[in-house]
Amino acid sequence: MDNLLLGLETEFYFFSGLYLEGISGLFLGLFFFSLFLIFIRYERNPDQIIRNVDISNDIGNEKVAKINLSRSLIEMDQTEEARKLLNQVLEDLPSDKEKETVQQLLKKINNKDMNHRIALGVEYDGTDYFGFQKQKSTKLTIQGCLEASTSKVADHSIKTFCSGRTDAGVHAIMQVIHFDTKSLRTSNEWTRGINSYLPSDIRVLWSKELDESFHARFSAKSRSYMFNILNSNTPSALWSDRSLFIPAKLDVKSMQLASKYLLGEQDFTSFRGSGCQSKTAIRNIESINILKKNNFITVELRANAFLLHMVRIIIGTLLMVGKKEIKPKEVDRILKQRDRRVAGKTVSSSGLYFLGPEYPKKYKIPSYNNYLI
Repeated sequence: MDNLLLGLETEFYFFSGLYLEGISGLFLGLFFFSLFLIFIRYERNPDQIIRNVDISNDIGNEKVAKINLSRSLIEMDQTEEARKLLNQVLEDLPSDKEKETVQQLLKKINNKDMNHRIALGVEYDGTDYFGFQKQKSTKLTIQGCLEASTSKVADHSIKTFCSGRTDAGVHAIMQVIHFDTKSLRTSNEWTRGINSYLPSDIRVLWSKELDESFHARFSAKSRSYMFNILNSNTPSALWSDRSLFIPAKLDVKSMQLASKYLLGEQDFTSFRGSGCQSKTAIRNIESINILKKNNFITVELRANAFLLHMVRIIIGTLLMVGKKEIKPKEVDRILKQRDRRVAGKTVSSSGLYFLGPEYPKKYKIPSYNNYLI
């Protein structure tokens, strides 16, 4: 018995740098010895660890020792082992205070074991990226960067789902993504933690936990894009990667008139990129707004969904109208011909921005309008 006391007191001295004699040293030695057993858990199975703890705590309050060990196991994500110990405490007629503590810890375990659906609002400059979607190649993508950074904060591999996949060079004011995780983090911890690992041209604007009925893609009612045109005699140093430079003077009124033919639910085969895999070309454009301010012309489009390169082909066609190469009414003919060859060129992606999706009000997702300059 003396050797046991001396050994446990020495164990406490090894971990803390302090030396206490007698019962104080014994109980503190038991606690730190239990922690030591956790750290070597990869060399022993969990059941063996628990058996060792039971044997080590045959002197003193075994229930308290198990509760304390359970706390440590929970923090180390060993929830099943912690649950076994806490259930043992409940079977051993604990006091009211011990029972309350055990129930709180079991609730914490349930929260850890439960999947949490986290939505993120993401802003990015797509200039240096090969689109949003992660690819099998080593090419740099927005999704690849987000999943790598989020996985570090979550402490496990993360798979993300987005509201709209953007092409290479396309920017986003508020892309919305979601992922599932068992990790517990506050909204601030997700936002600041992920941003700390992201490159400076990708930023998480907000994070929000939602129920499993939410899906970044399938819950969206509509999506909005904006195209930025610099209509000036000289190009811009600041806007070279964030706008399309058109030196020829554009007739904005004719472009506005032509855009009216594109509204409503129609077959947009003429405005569909060759690599599009969608089963149907039917889309519903809810609104198109064309505004001119100084040397910039912005075209905002909202629809239930968009086809591959659809916005860029629409802009290419509207530019033909603006340059007076075709009349506004010709857009209706192009639409009805359902032939990609008769529409305008697919313009550069540098001026294209994914403004963001719109969701049912019950999800309380922040609007992209809050982030526009």
